[in-house]
Amino acid sequence: MKRIALGIFILLFSAFSSMNAQRSGQPNQLTPTERAEKASLRLKSKLNLTDDQTRQVKDLFLKRASAGKTNRELMKQQREQTEKELAAILTQDQMSAYLKMKDERRANMMQHRRNTSSPPANTVPADSSGND
Repeated sequence: MKRIALGIFILLFSAFSSMNAQRSGQPNQLTPTERAEKASLRLKSKLNLTDDQTRQVKDLFLKRASAGKTNRELMKQQREQTEKELAAILTQDQMSAYLKMKDERRANMMQHRRNTSSPPANTVPADSSGND
């Protein structure tokens, strides 16, 4: 009886572990609606958007996601169009804060890429001779 219970426990544990590993390997599995909701709420908190502005921003992000183009140039055009439409929704102060947030996010992403892409050229390997 203990073996059966242990077997069931191990089976359930491995099943949940593999489900969690699959989920963590693909962090961006949100639907377009969920992404639009999350992005609009993030901007609402950071830019102090009104409820009407939040709804408009969410609708704008949903419209952009529904287009779903994969061509790089089309995506660039969509981003530019989205920014123009955001400028019509947000106040000047909110738009300035949004652009600042966007620049900071881009800088953080570039820094992260630099840190993970290759080790610095002047690194010295650890001494493996054991002469500490």
